[in-house]
Amino acid sequence: MYETLGASQPRALALIDGYSKYPIVKVIASTAFTQVGPAPERIFAMFDLPEEIKMDNAPPFQGNEFQDMLRCLGIQHRRITPLWPQANGEVERFMHTLNKALRIVVLETTDPELSLYRFLREYRGTPHCTTGQTPWSLMLAGPRRDTIPTAPGWKPTPIYKLRGKKSMIR
Repeated sequence: MYETLGASQPRALALIDGYSKYPIVKVIASTAFTQVGPAPERIFAMFDLPEEIKMDNAPPFQGNEFQDMLRCLGIQHRRITPLWPQANGEVERFMHTLNKALRIVVLETTDPELSLYRFLREYRGTPHCTTGQTPWSLMLAGPRRDTIPTAPGWKPTPIYKLRGKKSMIR
């Protein structure tokens, strides 16, 4: 999944771990396979190889080079249904959040890439509503030093525990 970052048209390639919800974003200059292809290789070198990867049907992911790379690495490629963003809703939602944050940041700073890294740091340190834990702690199995203020002993309630309960707001 890739989206534009700013006026100069760099793009962001986003991968999200299905278990931890840990997002990884790489800035790429174009959507040609020569730009997109090495990005997953670098990510796999840092975090290990996944068993399966689910991607949209963008041109860089349909070519023989990408298919050969996945086959050589032993990764099963699941393609999502074209023109049905719900099939890859987690990444679509993340990209919406990312684009919204970057649109705000572009107005305030001149370095969208630095702002991207700051956004990712805070996003990874925020408890996810479906897991109740931070993507950082689930992916890297440890506490994290961050700048997000929280109340001592505060733990978010996972969304699955909230379903079916009446709202406390009246």
